[in-house]
Amino acid sequence: MYLHLIYYSGDRSLVESIGKDASAGIVGDKMFFLDAVDNDGDALRFQHNNGSHFDVIFLQRESARSVYGEILEAVREGRNLTELDIRPRQL
Repeated sequence: MYLHLIYYSGDRSLVESIGKDASAGIVGDKMFFLDAVDNDGDALRFQHNNGSHFDVIFLQRESARSVYGEILEAVREGRNLTELDIRPRQL
């Protein structure tokens, strides 16, 4: 499965600052093969098929879980491509 993900990249303090100043955000836009996703409370760790990884930070644990659930649903449905813009759920 390929996942096209648009998200705010950076550490927790950067994501927190976006809530106050939307122009502070650095937007990540990645297309990658979904090898594994680790749900780590209020962050999701995505792993590329080459072994490298990146974390997506959320300010609320429920939002991270909703994105994780949406990805699992796409996997279960056998979708080849899923596109998600999760920026609103990160804040």
